[in-house]
Parts: sequence; C-alpha cells; structure tokens
Amino acid sequence: MVHRKSKQPPEQTTEQGAVAPPTTSAPADASPDLDEQRGSSVATGLAEAQHGDLPVLVEFLHRFWESHGAAGSQGRVVPAERSLLLDHLLAEPFPRGPSSIAEVLRQAETLLQRETVKTSHPMFLGYVTPPALDIAALGDALAAIVNQNVAFGALSPLGTVLEATAIRWLGQIINYPATCGGILTSGGSDANLYALAAARSRLLGAASATDGNYGEPRRLRIYCSDKTHHSIDKAAILLGMGTRSITRVQTDAKHRIRIDALRAAIKHDYNSGNWLPAAIVGNAGTRLCCAFDDMAALRDVADENEIWFHVDAAYGGFLRLATAPPEGVENIHLADSVVLDPHKLLFVPFDCGSVLVRHSRDLSNCFGTEGEYIEAKSPGGLSDFANLGMQLGRSMKALKVWLALKRFGRDGFGLEITRLLDLAHYLAKKIADDVRFELLGPTSGLALCFRWRGDGRSGDEHLNVLNSRIRRSIIREGTAFIDEVLLEGKTGFRVCMTNFRTTTTALDALIEAIAKLGTTSKTMGEWSRG
Repeated sequence: MVHRKSKQPPEQTTEQGAVAPPTTSAPADASPDLDEQRGSSVATGLAEAQHGDLPVLVEFLHRFWESHGAAGSQGRVVPAERSLLLDHLLAEPFPRGPSSIAEVLRQAETLLQRETVKTSHPMFLGYVTPPALDIAALGDALAAIVNQNVAFGALSPLGTVLEATAIRWLGQIINYPATCGGILTSGGSDANLYALAAARSRLLGAASATDGNYGEPRRLRIYCSDKTHHSIDKAAILLGMGTRSITRVQTDAKHRIRIDALRAAIKHDYNSGNWLPAAIVGNAGTRLCCAFDDMAALRDVADENEIWFHVDAAYGGFLRLATAPPEGVENIHLADSVVLDPHKLLFVPFDCGSVLVRHSRDLSNCFGTEGEYIEAKSPGGLSDFANLGMQLGRSMKALKVWLALKRFGRDGFGLEITRLLDLAHYLAKKIADDVRFELLGPTSGLALCFRWRGDGRSGDEHLNVLNSRIRRSIIREGTAFIDEVLLEGKTGFRVCMTNFRTTTTALDALIEAIAKLGTTSKTMGEWSRG
C-alpha cells in the first residue's frame, strides 16, 4: 500500500475573526475526497450549522405568540376547505440540504396561520380541548430547551421532583390520601390503560407479570356503564383481554350506572365459573353529558366482591375545585385509581394526562422491572418514573403543570371552573326556555347536549338529518366548532364549556346561528329532500 502524507487543514477563522480549532486529520490511507468530507463534517456540524438561529427564533416566537393571541380569538374557528398547502405538504420531498432559517419559519408561519383549528376561539366548543395558558405553553418550551429524560432521577433530578410534586397536588384536588402515587401520561387513554393494568397486577400478583392473562384460568372481566369512554375498549385490547371482557351495564335517566344491574352482572359471572371480576370503572364526567356515577355505591360493590374500583375523571374530577361542585364528584377519592387530565381543565398544552393510585406501590408492582442501566431509586428516595409506567424516555411534562398551578393556585382554577359551570347553566336555561330547542340528557356538568326542533311538527327522522346538516353548515362557515351526538335515537349538538375565553356573548351567537339555519325556508326545503 502506498502511504501518502496526510494533509494538514488550513487555519479557519470564525465570523468574529478568531482562529477556529483545526479539524482532525484523516487516516493516512483515506482518499482525498473522504478527507474533505470528514473535515467538512467536523467543521460544519449541527452545533455550528445552527449558529445564529437563536436570535431569529426568539424574535419569531415573540411576534407569532402575540399575533396568535389576537388572531386566535377572531375570524373563522376552523380553516376553510382544505387548501393546496396541505396537498403540497403531503407531497413535499425529503430535503437533501439545509434551508435558510428565514424560509423555514416563513413556511411554518403560513401553515400555522392558515391550517390550524383555533382552539383559543371563544366559539370553539367541541370536544374537551381548551386553549392553553400562556405560562403552561412556556413550560412546554422550557422543557423542550433543557430536554430532560424524566424516566430516571439520575438523568433529571428536577424533573423527577417536579412530577412527584405535581402528582401530590393532583391527589389533593380529589382528596386522595398521603399514600397516593401516580404518573403523568400522554392523556386519559394511557392513564386508563395503566389503571387497568394495575388492577390486573393486584388481582393476579406476580403471575400478572410472568403469565399475563394466563395467570388465571378464568377470563378477566371489566364492568362499566354504557356511557363509558371507548378508551376502556382500547385498554382491554392492549392488555390482551379483548373487548368481550367488558360488560357495559345499563344507566338510569341521569346517565349513572345502575347499581342493581351491576350487582346482577357480577353475580352472574361468578356463578358461571368462566369469568373472574377484575375491575369496576366509574365515570366522573361522562363523555357526552358530563354525568357522574354514584361513587359511594360503586365503592360498596367493589368491596363486597373484592374488585378494583377505578374512576375516569379526566375532566370531571377538576369540578371538585368549583364553589358548588355537581353531585357525585365529592366521592372520587374512594376509588383505587383515578384519571385526571391536566390538558383539560388545568389548561396546559397537549399532551398531559395522569393516573393516580391510592397506594403508590400498585404502579411499581405492575411496571417495575430491572435492566442493565435502570436504577431502582431516584435521588431522595423517589421511585424512578420508568418503574411506574411504560416509557423509558419521558419528557418533563410536570414543568407546565407546576407553572400553571403556581401561577393561579387552587383558588384561581376554582373560580374559572365555577365560571364555566355557570356558563353551562346559562346555556341550559336558555335552551329550556326556548320551545324551538330540546335538551338531550342530563345537564349537571360542563357538557351539554341539545337539538333544534323548530315548530315541533317534524318527526325524529327529519330532525336528525336537519340537525346534522346545521352542524356541518356551522363548521363549514367557520362560525363555531361543535360536536354531533346521537342520544336515544335523536341527533343533536354537544357543546363543551371548557374554554376560558368563552362568554355568554359567544353562546348567544351560537344559538342565534343555529336558529337562523333551522328557520331558513330555503335551507329547510333543501335539507328535507336530503
């Protein structure tokens, strides 16, 4: 092999005129081209490539944040019909080389301004998707900047302590005991999954980890009402139990699970010899009407049968902070596990849910494992959050929760949630007093279902079509964003009072828009044929 004398790279200077460190020499047998490539990659790595971006990013963020705050409360709630921008984005090729920071931000700003749903608009009333508090949004940005992995305390002592503090504070909202524990999750779906996994772990013991559902010859059974969120179905699927393991029990006129029917279902399963009751799921705020099950009665049934009692209180649990909470919310603390979503009524950005357990060991017994580099304990004796859930890479979600709770406190959130409940009562009364409208389902919480009925002479089949098209028209015109529901064979609207920018003026405008569409003769004629 012919050995060539390695090239010595010339001195390089920075923009400030200082001499840059020399690049590392390539191996003596490297080709000249490879020499140049290696020298170039060292000299122009990402650290140097992004040099100068920060001032541009800070200026952009300040300007965009201010403009979004103003524009987000005005104009259309949803984008106009899908534009070519999204089609172009779908077809955009993978960039080979870098783009200027100005061009990247220009494109991002155009997309964000034109193609996002304005969840901060006062007329955004669909789903429980509130706007984010500024300080909580800042928390997300700060967490991204420091980029901590809160799976292990050794990697993020601050993140671990912040999350333990956030869990403790969330537990105090529902009056949980000091022995409680928990973990922040991506949302209520993950949280429900974790809770049911913990229920199985307590029931089957060590066999839950080694043999899974095969640790018990009988199939495991989950009981919930017919108004329970479908994330319970997803949890049953992921736990290998399947949706057939779920018994959906009938509800009463207030959308509460019927205790007599629940007891009968459990007794039937025990007597069959084929099923082993594993968990009862109660609702503290059903998806459609924010109804609350009788928690004390469910606790009694769970104790009678030695079954885990779980409560999905993703948004309803925060109503405990209100001046006059709805009936049923006061006994959430009786559950073995509870789901609370800070990205709902604590108004922190998506995503941020949580699952709380009365005894912290229930999560560590379920998810605790040992690996080559997994430490058993974090500094200060706190459990590593890697051993309380699935993820081994976790962002610092707790920072935005901590910032929001520090900024406004229990009383600040209590006042806002009380205001939102007052808005729900205002709208319910407005609808009840107008014979052209009809309330659907109970009205004790933050979600309200109703429909347009006009002069009352049309049948349900026609009204179902009409209400569905009124809703589509409202969204298409950009007036508001509301959900469509089907309750007891009647199609109507679902409005969620979870937006801290919504006022009575916005609700009045919504009712006026629905009435205008419902009474327009031309529209009525067209829709009656549709």
